[in-house]
Amino acid sequence: LCAPGFLMMNGAMIYYVFWRRLKSGESPGAVRWGFIQRGLFLIVVQLIWVNASWGGFTRLRLGHFGIIATIGTSMLLLIWIVTWKWQWRALTAAVLFLVHPLLLKIPYDMDGPSHYFMQFFIDSGDFNKYPIIPWFALAVVGSVMAHFWFEAWSDPDKRARNTVITGLSLIGLAYVV
Repeated sequence: LCAPGFLMMNGAMIYYVFWRRLKSGESPGAVRWGFIQRGLFLIVVQLIWVNASWGGFTRLRLGHFGIIATIGTSMLLLIWIVTWKWQWRALTAAVLFLVHPLLLKIPYDMDGPSHYFMQFFIDSGDFNKYPIIPWFALAVVGSVMAHFWFEAWSDPDKRARNTVITGLSLIGLAYVV
C-alpha cells in the first residue's frame, strides 16, 4: 500500500500545486518548468544517490530505475494532462489499467535491449520494479481525487466519508486487477 499511496499523493500534490500556482498568477509554462525540475531531480536522486547507497556508495549503479525515479517520471507525464477535466483523467487512468495486463503478454528477450523498454513501461524486473504505465495511472487517479478533495467535497465529513469509501473501493479494485 505504500508505493501506490506515494504515487497517488504525487498526483494529488501536482494537481493542487499546479492550480494554486496558476491562481497566484504564474504562467502554465513556469509552473510546468518547476515540476520538470522536480521530476528530473527525483530521477537523478534515484539513479545516483539511492542506487549507490544500496551498495554502500562503492559504485555508481545506473542500471536500476526505482520507485523514486518512477515518481519523478510520473510527475513529468502528469504535468501535461493536469489541466484536463477530471473525467478525461479518470478515463486515462482506467484505460492504462485495462491495457496494462494485455501489454504484459508481449514476449520479449530478457538478454536483449528490449527488456529495458519493456521493464521501463510495462513489466517489472531487475531494471525497474515499478513500470511507468500502471504507476503513472495511480498518479493520475491521485490527480482525479484531488479534484474532489479540493473542489467538489467542501464539507469535511463528506470528504472524509467519501475518501474512505473511495480508498477501500480502489484497494478492492486493485486486488481484482
